[in-house]
Amino acid sequence: MSASTRSQIAQESLVEILKTMSAHVVSEASVGFDLLGQSITETGITQDPILSERLKKALGRFKEAIEAVKR
Repeated sequence: MSASTRSQIAQESLVEILKTMSAHVVSEASVGFDLLGQSITETGITQDPILSERLKKALGRFKEAIEAVKR
């Protein structure tokens, strides 16, 4: 998850570092929010219908990836 879609280079660098460390990165569960300059809290994100839906979908994809590895 990323709080700003402008941080694409930082996100890509982090993913590359994690892969180098043999981490399993679930790209399908990656989600970015344009929150730069906004004073929104975690509660605010969960109460916003658009942001919370995007977060739920990303977490659902993450859960699916975890369950697939367990099989």
